[in-house]
Amino acid sequence: MQRSNTYKYLLPLLGLSSIVSANTNVTLSENDFLDNIPQAVAATRQNLPLSHSPSSVTIINREMIEAMPTDNLAELLKLVPGFQVFFANGSMQAVTAHGQSDRFPRRLEIRVDGRTVYTPINSSVSWESLALDPNDINHIEVVRGSNIAAYGANAAQGAINIFTRNPLSSSGTELRMTGGDWGTRNISVRHSTHLSGNGITLRAKYRENQGFEELNDQSYVDSLALQGVYTQNFNNEFRWELGYSDGNFGYGDGDHPDEFMDEDIDTQWLSLEWQHRRQDHLITTRLSANIGSYEHSRMGLLSEELGLTAVELGLFFPGAIDRRIELEVGEREYRQYDFELEHSFPLTPQGNFLWGFGAR
Repeated sequence: MQRSNTYKYLLPLLGLSSIVSANTNVTLSENDFLDNIPQAVAATRQNLPLSHSPSSVTIINREMIEAMPTDNLAELLKLVPGFQVFFANGSMQAVTAHGQSDRFPRRLEIRVDGRTVYTPINSSVSWESLALDPNDINHIEVVRGSNIAAYGANAAQGAINIFTRNPLSSSGTELRMTGGDWGTRNISVRHSTHLSGNGITLRAKYRENQGFEELNDQSYVDSLALQGVYTQNFNNEFRWELGYSDGNFGYGDGDHPDEFMDEDIDTQWLSLEWQHRRQDHLITTRLSANIGSYEHSRMGLLSEELGLTAVELGLFFPGAIDRRIELEVGEREYRQYDFELEHSFPLTPQGNFLWGFGAR
């Protein structure tokens, strides 16, 4: 009896030892050591692995962008859980988190290479005026939740950080042309060159869409941007960008096609960034200027404005011609200047400390 009881205890131990032995025979390939570990700066303004991020972060990398069949930058954000992309009006797109918005989604901070593209006129972003398409993007980091501590009150619902392709990582000229229904014509030219430690990229674009035949919802956008990177030495790096975008958009209420209006959106921007490393300390300084104007006008027939038919117009106002006139016109302008300073350094062997301030 004692011998059989001993076998009962030994059999489970033998089974356990065989399982442990099987697990120790797992082979690892070089990909397990060389693959990139996903990292993001969106949540804390520091480059951290996603596993250490205090917020839920989605990264749209270059491979995902190339696999997405779209020419619109905003369409890429359909890959983010909880985010919706829609046409707010006519040909003007908008992005919102969890559907909590109106025509102009608010409380969502959006940045391009650290430069805020928030427009104070309508408290939102004009995606068509960013002078970007998916081919210009290296990756996108999206914080799917409140990020006020890192980016201020405008990031109540989240933050979108768009990082463009580094001019030092590519060279040559790219030409892209797209045509389709509704009079869609997109032309994009991208040229990158290297000059003694400098990387410079020129982006020129023209986008056209006629929209629906019965509505004045067309869009025409042309843009030009010049972007540069200068690495003086290991401790200093300078980044800059200047550009402009000029677009004409038709928008209005689909239930009242005769009330559609034209809106001209003209924007210019300048962005400067300096990164300085000193031992374990990293100091980043950003300065940006955004200048823009929104001008709208609405056309309509003289008879409709007076509430008359074409026949009544001729009777009451002899000689008057029932032609289209400008019924409404207006212009809004804004100037926005931003300055930010960040300083990060290791506080303990396991953690870093970051402080900074900004002014707008």
